Amino acid sequence: MANYTFKKYTIAATGTPQPLVGTTLSAAAPASPGPITVAVADASPWDIYSLGFGAASFPLIYAVFDVGSFQERARVLKVVDGTHITVDQLNFAHASGKYVRLGAAVNSTYVQTTDGNTGNFLYIGNSPNMAKATMTYCIAKLAKVAALSQPTEFSDTRTFGANPSDASNWWIDGDSTGDGYVPSFGVV
Repeated sequence: MANYTFKKYTIAATGTPQPLVGTTLSAAAPASPGPITVAVADASPWDIYSLGFGAASFPLIYAVFDVGSFQERARVLKVVDGTHITVDQLNFAHASGKYVRLGAAVNSTYVQTTDGNTGNFLYIGNSPNMAKATMTYCIAKLAKVAALSQPTEFSDTRTFGANPSDASNWWIDGDSTGDGYVPSFGVV
């Protein structure tokens, strides 16, 4: 089993669910029938290529762009640098600031809070429409812990083996901007 591990992420804005693993476009991206390099705030979500396996080993790694009420998936061809990725095509134009999520088949999801967060909870769910107040589309609620204490965690292995989920389906929100978490995905 391989593990896709990532850096520490933080809650950008409370009350606004964000991708568990993703970033935003740092410049508008036009529609393109062929390969196009797009500017992102952080290309590290797709840096799984740096694990030494190369693009040929991960042919189905996607950038998932939000387009109003639906999404567009574009296959990632390469990570150009820390702020650019090249995708196979874009059928739609995308505005700067829009979310771009990691899309990949994953068999388990693990999230750990960071110690010393200031908000009471982090909320993990499966929709950009999740609501903390009613727990709509929420799957887990992780409590804060004091600095130098063991953080709380969430682990989901319900999609193991031949029935994977998609990394782009995971969302998070929190009670305080800047609170941190560390996500990872297991892949068979």
